[in-house]
Amino acid sequence: MEIKHLKVNNFRGIKELDWFLSGKYICLIGPGDSTKTTILDAIEYTLYPSYTISFDDTDFFDCNIDQPIEIYVSIANYPEEFQEDSKFGMYQRGIENCKIVDETEGEYLILTIKLSVSKDLDPEWTIYVDRDLDKKEISHRMREKLGMMRIGSQVDRHFTWGRGSILNKWSENINQAKLMIADAVRKAKDSFDDQQIQDLPEILSRISNASGKFGVKPKGGFKAHLDTKSISFGYGAISLNDDKIPVRQLGSGSKKLLASSLQVESTKEGAILLVDEIETGLEPHRLRNLIRVLKKELENKGQIICTTHSSVSIVEFDAVNLVIVRNENGIICCSAIPTEVQNVIRRVPEAFLARKVLVCEGATEFGFLLAFEDYLVSQNYDNFGYKGIAVVDGKGDTFKQVCQGLNILGYSTAAIIDSDKLTQSEINDLELASIKVIHWADHASIEERVFLDIPEDKISHIVEHAYRLKFKAGEENAKKCILDSINSKLGSNFSSIDEISSCQDKTQLRKVLGEIAKRKDWFKRPEKGKKLGKIVCDSFQEMLDKDIYLKMEQLKLWLYE
Repeated sequence: MEIKHLKVNNFRGIKELDWFLSGKYICLIGPGDSTKTTILDAIEYTLYPSYTISFDDTDFFDCNIDQPIEIYVSIANYPEEFQEDSKFGMYQRGIENCKIVDETEGEYLILTIKLSVSKDLDPEWTIYVDRDLDKKEISHRMREKLGMMRIGSQVDRHFTWGRGSILNKWSENINQAKLMIADAVRKAKDSFDDQQIQDLPEILSRISNASGKFGVKPKGGFKAHLDTKSISFGYGAISLNDDKIPVRQLGSGSKKLLASSLQVESTKEGAILLVDEIETGLEPHRLRNLIRVLKKELENKGQIICTTHSSVSIVEFDAVNLVIVRNENGIICCSAIPTEVQNVIRRVPEAFLARKVLVCEGATEFGFLLAFEDYLVSQNYDNFGYKGIAVVDGKGDTFKQVCQGLNILGYSTAAIIDSDKLTQSEINDLELASIKVIHWADHASIEERVFLDIPEDKISHIVEHAYRLKFKAGEENAKKCILDSINSKLGSNFSSIDEISSCQDKTQLRKVLGEIAKRKDWFKRPEKGKKLGKIVCDSFQEMLDKDIYLKMEQLKLWLYE
């Protein structure tokens, strides 16, 4: 079983969606409110194996009940009995080059199931064709044969032998269980003793006295007994247990894994699994295992369509399995990811979950931007998470590839990079692709730019921080290494970090310190870059005409535009 096409009109947050699906493993990603979950809901309702779905006005796009809900799900590899003329054989269609043809030709043979809901809120399921044929309804029992299952918070019913559960599908003949249930009910009725329940004898006596006054005389006397008709003892009373513990009491992650395994095995033609936030309840190693097993088990049958907000899931799925969902005022676009950005996915998976992506050149810049975010929050700006902004490390040599890959996929992208890393031509190319590029003046690295722009009284403060971050406090030999590097470059003889501020040629001092900080990796870790960034941000009011402040103001405008 495999869904090949989905069309949705006027359902919840979806005004229009027209999407040709590709592959057996599909993972929907994208920012919040892009309607990923609603897409799963649309598929579930259309293939729902029951007629008990209720709709209300809020299920219509913008609550406009004058525009009916219409959902079309086109399925390939459906059960053979569906192809019989007495069933739906006359209503089969085809798909050719991502186009539906209303003939039984093309690369795939499909059936299109249509769910429509008008203002009377009464759902109708039919087989849709463009040809002039009589309306053909599809019953919930026929939809049940399609093997669709939503893996989520409502899976508990599948761990009993109740109506509609997976276990019930596996049980073609459980008459023996039916006899056992009936016998258990009789024994419970026979063993009930109203005399063992405190207050019942007195209550029964009062009932007899009261009834006698009105001429009601029982033949054998009033008694309290079990009314087995008021208690449901169907197949649903038989539950799957782990020894004495019902499986429904397991953790959500374990139930998700078990329900997935049952559904994969439930139909010969294959299952269609819908999983919202596939990572919920699962540790990373169990999540990886679930995805890998599903991909293996569904290789020759079935399909999984899931959503995720986890970078673990994104890495486990290949680029061809990922679909970016975007919502522009109800017009939904589902975009496949080209294979050429596979390396970008592996390097910065978290970027694919954001609205905007800020790519930095390395660990120093990454930490610096974390400090900049703290500074902006202190100035009453929203934090990056609230704005849907991801900060990712472009990992030096792959920086340009990461920026271009994200830009190709339609992400709003900015880049912050040392000026000595890219040529002006490369910077121009990025900017022509609508990528916002922040680079420092004078071909400087971030360390060099900081020392060139920082207020004079903060120079020795930064060097002291570099020492404390890079070496254990108290290691005088380590401190001497820093001083030796400075003295060697300046031709000076400083014996302590405090003496650095006495250097007469402050311009040369700033230049030398920047070069050494870069070459010696004083801040080449995120936590070190963040310490450096905090010192700089705390000094912004003294740097209003400096390049680093002006460039960060440019970045701020992009972040909050």
